[in-house]
Amino acid sequence: MSHQAMNGFGGKVLTLENMNPNVRKVEYAVRGAIVQRAVQIEKELKEGVKKPFTEVIKANIGDAHAMGQKPITFFRQVRHLLSAF
Repeated sequence: MSHQAMNGFGGKVLTLENMNPNVRKVEYAVRGAIVQRAVQIEKELKEGVKKPFTEVIKANIGDAHAMGQKPITFFRQVRHLLSAF
């Protein structure tokens, strides 16, 4: 069966063979080179090294609350109220 018949769209199908090789090489590295550099910069800041910033914000894991975003409690409360009905 052809890719067109299988996907129902009749267009091109993304496969590992036709995917950009750089996309295949992507890694999810929670402790990768960027995080290691961030830790190094934090250490330098603690040692008094002058930088154009005073802190490192770790945004590598998508934790918005760790970056200072307030919890979205109002929306959660409304959703909870609506789900009660």
